[in-house]
Amino acid sequence: MAGSKSAEVWALWRDRLRRFPSSDLTVAAFCDWEGVSQAAFYVWRKKMQADCGLPSRKTVTRASSRFASASAFVQIHPGVRRT
Repeated sequence: MAGSKSAEVWALWRDRLRRFPSSDLTVAAFCDWEGVSQAAFYVWRKKMQADCGLPSRKTVTRASSRFASASAFVQIHPGVRRT
């Protein structure tokens, strides 16, 4: 019986950590929303990276860094028309 409880906890955290990237929330906001501590989040993320092949933080950072040089803002000039 203890094994099934452990499997449930693993499944819960696996699902939670898979939802996190698409939440567009900070770790703090996501943890508040999920009702878990940030410490637990980081511990479980490390466990899942080692055991389940979830992408590491470095992988995610590297993938998103190629967009860092692109400006997120577009300058608008009122009264100027481009044709």
